Amino acid sequence: MGKGGQNGEAGPSTGAESKKLVQVSREEVRKHNKISDAWVSMGNKVYDISSWSEHPGGSVIFTQAGDDMTDTFNLFHPPAARKWLDEFF
Repeated sequence: MGKGGQNGEAGPSTGAESKKLVQVSREEVRKHNKISDAWVSMGNKVYDISSWSEHPGGSVIFTQAGDDMTDTFNLFHPPAARKWLDEFF
């Protein structure tokens, strides 16, 4: 679930399609701040978390919708968890 982005940000796509990178601004990420349309950025990637209702930590993940989740992710996940994100980009 990623696209390539402006300011080093990459935005949403699906795992089945080829990884076409598209620029996504921070302003665009901020527009996707609802549970039904939720994007978050981390590092230089943007993830569409709209379908992550089965997140092990629960719906708290949606509190980061439309924002950078780097600090929050690092607070609640071990360093090895960053590798898991590759599966969703």
